[in-house]
Amino acid sequence: MNNDSLPFPTLDASYSKPLPVTSRPSAAPSRGLAGFRWWLSMSWQDKDSRRVVILIGMKAFVMSVQILYGLVGKKSGVITSGFHTMFDCFALATSLAAMVLARRKRPESSAYSYGYDRFEVLASFTNAIFLIFVATFIIIESGHRLWAPPEVHGDDQLLAFLSLLLDVVAVSLFYQHSSLQHIVSLQAHGDRGHDVNMHGVFLHIVTDSFVNLGLLIGSWLARWSGMLSIHGLLSLAVAILIISWVWPLFRTTGAVLLQTANPSMQQSLDRCLREISFIDGVLECLSPHWWTPSPGTTVGSIHIRLRADADEQATLVQVQNILRRCVQNVTVQIEKDKPLPVIQA
Repeated sequence: MNNDSLPFPTLDASYSKPLPVTSRPSAAPSRGLAGFRWWLSMSWQDKDSRRVVILIGMKAFVMSVQILYGLVGKKSGVITSGFHTMFDCFALATSLAAMVLARRKRPESSAYSYGYDRFEVLASFTNAIFLIFVATFIIIESGHRLWAPPEVHGDDQLLAFLSLLLDVVAVSLFYQHSSLQHIVSLQAHGDRGHDVNMHGVFLHIVTDSFVNLGLLIGSWLARWSGMLSIHGLLSLAVAILIISWVWPLFRTTGAVLLQTANPSMQQSLDRCLREISFIDGVLECLSPHWWTPSPGTTVGSIHIRLRADADEQATLVQVQNILRRCVQNVTVQIEKDKPLPVIQA
């Protein structure tokens, strides 16, 4: 008999860690200037989102200078850099929108019963894909530079230096979100989805700064040594660095969206199951399912089979106390064996 298809008993044997229930704030105006003002006011209420708004403004300024200068000087390379910066602004705006949506409170009848934290996980995953695409484009471009080395003019270096200065300021603002390993640590609590999203924003800044730094160093080395192909080699090195930085974020957020269990918690969960199996009256621990709705949060369900003479409520309390150590929200299904019939002589 498949234990996954067993019906839940009439006994209320479920446990969920109580979560605060608050009302939903006023909905965003859907169109026009009022909608823009609502999003801007919501973005300005939090320190991190304010910094992202400032960062988008800085990027938009650099983008405008690049595109206008490229159009006036008829330089396609500068215009291409401006459009790259524009796509960067769109990616950062996605992270900002996810921050605003994730701050909405969870009402009683919400379809998002685990809250809106996964919006930021989805934004982080999208940004990771975007950065991998950028690294792939840089690899292709580095191949072209190795095959036909371009000449880099002084005004291009000036624009790269301006972008690098703004990136250095931005790195100082978001440096606290530089470590992904600390964010998704085993005993992580709090708003981990937000921290993962901010790590994606930090990677955007670091990626842009290293691209500009590679352009400046390559220009200086090419002028000093006469090897124009040095641009392609440095671009290839920067692309490899970008992929190595972004891959952990892509893997972590992808695993969350696929509803996998945190690998770092598997040992603790196995220890809890062994401890539950030694409770008096427990015959089997069946169908344990664990998944991660957002980084740092584990939920799951488990089916406990008891002897006929075991106490359901006492066993339920013990199971709950054991699983509380590493699972924030769990449903426990209790099923007792039927008593053996009494055979009379």
